[in-house]
Amino acid sequence: MTRQKTQHPSRVAPAPKNAAKWRVPPLALCALCVLLTAAVYSRVVDGAFCWDDRLLIVNNDRSLDEWADIGRAFTEPLGTTDAAYYRPVLMSTFVFDRQVSGKTASGFHRTNLILHCLNVALVWALLFVFTGRPITSTLGALFFALHPIQTHAVALIAGRHDLLLVPPLVALLLAYRAWWQSGEKSHAGLYAAVAVVFAWALWTKETALVLLPILPLADRLLLPAPKPSLRQRGVLYLLLLATTAVYFVVRWYIFGTPVGGSQYGNPAFAQRLAMAVATYGYYIQHILLPFGLSATPFYRQLVDTGSFEFLRALLLCGVCGYLWFAFFDSAALASFGFAVFVLFILPVAGVVPMKIYMLEPRIYGGMIGITLCVVASIGGLRDVRAAENVDERPQWVGVAVACFVLAVFAFADWQRIPELHDELALWKATVAAVPESSYARNSLGYSLMEAKRYPEAFDQYREGVRADPDDPSPRFNLAWLLEHTGKRSEAIVELRELLRRSPEHLGALNSLAVFLLRSDQLEEAEQVAKKGTQLAKDNPELLSNLALILERRGKVGEAFSTYQHLTQIEPGGPEHWRNLGRVLRKLDRASESVAADEKALAIGPDSGALQFALGLSYWKAGNGAQALDHAQRAQQMGYADHSLLDELRQAGVASQ
Repeated sequence: MTRQKTQHPSRVAPAPKNAAKWRVPPLALCALCVLLTAAVYSRVVDGAFCWDDRLLIVNNDRSLDEWADIGRAFTEPLGTTDAAYYRPVLMSTFVFDRQVSGKTASGFHRTNLILHCLNVALVWALLFVFTGRPITSTLGALFFALHPIQTHAVALIAGRHDLLLVPPLVALLLAYRAWWQSGEKSHAGLYAAVAVVFAWALWTKETALVLLPILPLADRLLLPAPKPSLRQRGVLYLLLLATTAVYFVVRWYIFGTPVGGSQYGNPAFAQRLAMAVATYGYYIQHILLPFGLSATPFYRQLVDTGSFEFLRALLLCGVCGYLWFAFFDSAALASFGFAVFVLFILPVAGVVPMKIYMLEPRIYGGMIGITLCVVASIGGLRDVRAAENVDERPQWVGVAVACFVLAVFAFADWQRIPELHDELALWKATVAAVPESSYARNSLGYSLMEAKRYPEAFDQYREGVRADPDDPSPRFNLAWLLEHTGKRSEAIVELRELLRRSPEHLGALNSLAVFLLRSDQLEEAEQVAKKGTQLAKDNPELLSNLALILERRGKVGEAFSTYQHLTQIEPGGPEHWRNLGRVLRKLDRASESVAADEKALAIGPDSGALQFALGLSYWKAGNGAQALDHAQRAQQMGYADHSLLDELRQAGVASQ
């Protein structure tokens, strides 16, 4: 049966026959977008490693030191402390950079720049396919490329996972459009193409799940009638749901859980709603007025429902929501763009508990939606579904205004990139933009502490505590800086206050136990350490400190049990076997202490201290020859304690 073409006389056509003919080929305009983007962002390649780069790259040789790590990236978690953080495509690109460029930051930054330029070209192609307007597509692509809120994702290596999400998003929309246009002739290849691109997006970043509702919105707002049959759409959506199920099964197999985030608590619904309002409000405000941008803009007042900041965010959300509903069908292109923006932000808007709220790179993919809104405004495009031939000459006043705005954006980007060059520059700029951010204060304090600028670090930590007394991080780091500078009593006071506010903070419990041990306040140290082990019974660091405290208090039997437990949960830890050997010597179980020390030596690394301990164990067991051998090895390795050799000489085992 022949399908009839549906007419939409009130809508604007995507590719009019009587439009002005441009002398510049469309692909040349696309190339111009890429070249301008590369020029504006060229300084990012001079950046250093900073922020999460240390965890993901600098100190992560295990995951990056050979090409085979690309395969392991799909079967192991990302090299972080968050066991449910799974970004195999991201880690594969890091492996590529390490193998090609070595350990220098410039190679990693260069890849970010290339990805951003590629994304600009893809956005231009997406706009041109859906609008047929080269000038409008060029302005839209440059808006996406140069908006200052995009700078963070490009200039910081850790923002790459958001850069990597754009190619599969664009590919999915184009593959879906091709499937749609094929109508009754849809074949298995097109179904597979849509599913493969969706899988590509999922294995890039889990927030790609938002693409599932984006496709039905494209049905409604972007793609022309007639629609594929219900059966065709049902088959495709079932295929996408099956792909999603496979993704979660893989996560379950690798991590034992399909989702993560529970380690960050479970905020009440009202808190999540307030966070969502604050997040959307912040992004909308800084898209409209991209000044005062910050790497980590969150601070407490943003979610205080009585504050000016929250009421402003609520107003912006309300106005945008009203406009979206009011013009949902009459301004279909802009409606689709705003929906893409909302859906992209939804997973990071506070709905799911997160370690850090409001990070600029998270909006990178959502800016495609805002770009569609801008394109609709510049070109007077209300709908791209119609097929009539209407004069679509560009609105030159809008083009002129857009060029001026883009020039301002380019200048702002050029000025901002040095602020993201290294740790100190990043956090100084962030604190200047958001002085009430305890996270920014803490991060700047840590950077200053690493630079041994301790007085300035003290100031930043204390400002972080003042900005948010319930944020444990600045107070925790302040305590360690106090300890490092010889102010242990003040450090203990800070940790006690931290635990009053956050009683289950394991780091504070462990640190307080250590500081109390160093202060010979052994009874309280034992109580604190035992509380920590009740919360995390298999935490090696807590157990090690508890065992040492028990040993110092003369509770050798309890210390033995704790060290024995440590060797069971971490059998490859040589220090646990060495400590077990020491306690066994105190219990006069010499043969067992020899076995424990030999185990520590077998695991390695060898050291003078370990050879000395093994000599003591053999001497305790009555084997003077072995004791002498290990004591001499310890001396040869530069171990300063010669008491065992002296004792062996006095016993006549060693020559004088």
